[in-house]
Amino acid sequence: MEPFDTIDRIRKQDSYSSKDIEELRALSSLHPDEPELWDALGDIMQACDEALPIEHSMDCYNRAIVCDETYAPAYESIGWALDSYFDDFAGAEKHFQLALQHGSGDSARIGLSRVLAQTGQIEAALDNLALCEDQSGSALIDMRREIVEGVWFTNASAKT
Repeated sequence: MEPFDTIDRIRKQDSYSSKDIEELRALSSLHPDEPELWDALGDIMQACDEALPIEHSMDCYNRAIVCDETYAPAYESIGWALDSYFDDFAGAEKHFQLALQHGSGDSARIGLSRVLAQTGQIEAALDNLALCEDQSGSALIDMRREIVEGVWFTNASAKT
């Protein structure tokens, strides 16, 4: 059932093109109130071979939240973008927390832990990782190792 069939088909691809973005944009005009569609469009815009500026993805994620203020994946996507593209750690932490409040899982916890580590909150970062459901997941194991090794510190004085 549209738009979900198209979203699923595109997400399963190995790579994305501007054709995929145009297909999702066309669907968004037919289904303007579907948060999953806006979230998918934002993700595909970032991962596309001809990637668009991150602001375009952020607009999509914010549109998803306007459609459904409890749509956790959009908060999580904003958290990752604020951390990765803008070094806005406070904003990223807020959005990861909102994602968790609205039902996100381990991926949001890992993102939050990365942000906490970057701001010198090492114990909180490790405690947060301990709350992940899948303690054997490679992303969690890698993040825990990176935190312990000091990869995510933004300043040397925070290493204490």
